Amino acid sequence: MNSEVYPHELPLISVIIPVFNCSPYIEVCINSVLCQSYKNVEIIAIDDGSTDSSKSKLESLSKKDDRLKVFYFSVNSGSPAAPRNKGLNLARGDYIAFLDADDAWFPHKLKIQLNVMLKLNLTFSSCLVKKSKCLSKTFRVYGNEHNRGKTQISIKDITHDKLLKKNYIATSSVLLHRDIIDNLVFSDSPQNYGLEDFDFWLKLHKKNINSGFINFLGVAYRVRANSLSRSKLIMALRVFKYLGKYSHSDVEKFTQLKRLRLFLNYIKGSINSEMYK
Repeated sequence: MNSEVYPHELPLISVIIPVFNCSPYIEVCINSVLCQSYKNVEIIAIDDGSTDSSKSKLESLSKKDDRLKVFYFSVNSGSPAAPRNKGLNLARGDYIAFLDADDAWFPHKLKIQLNVMLKLNLTFSSCLVKKSKCLSKTFRVYGNEHNRGKTQISIKDITHDKLLKKNYIATSSVLLHRDIIDNLVFSDSPQNYGLEDFDFWLKLHKKNINSGFINFLGVAYRVRANSLSRSKLIMALRVFKYLGKYSHSDVEKFTQLKRLRLFLNYIKGSINSEMYK
């Protein structure tokens, strides 16, 4: 899939980045977007009440490139849901991407992903991510080496039922067409803490959207000691509780047996996840 199928006017991609006390990482994150080979982007960074130097670094970066717009919450909202929802309200793009402030993109992430989506008429996609404990400030220089030699990119369908068995969508890998969102927002309920993205993906895929997992490496995912997603057991237990209140249809709730089966599948899927290399 090397040939490009962009329309005459390149679609604008809005990149939404919630930021909270990510001063050591934010420059690498933002620069990985600004240095994308696909240039028609706007970056919406929402500082969620940071108390470190994140704000000053964001302001400095925004003065160097006007594609970066910075917005501020005076008080921390407690989860990424509120800044992501703010970003959705501000986004002007035909397509929307999400990026966590401690992650980074490989240089051709958006170009490859958007081209595949246009070719296959996908309205939602995600891709592979690579775990990393350290992302250098020169990340963008050598970051493309992981996709060298690939002549063919494979696609796997993402469905609502598959997501119930395993959440293999990394938030920082998502690119979607804004039309599928309608009025959907990220839940800021305390009961969904740590699962805001999973809840959002499930609700989107209830609509039977044309969604695909693209088998190319687009994201470097930073592993941090205090990362909530780092504890698979804690996250799986949260999923178990979440599914007890989740309606598979408008009237049907999951039985205890169904919840247990999905919980075990989630544990297995977390250990053998496809989204990581």
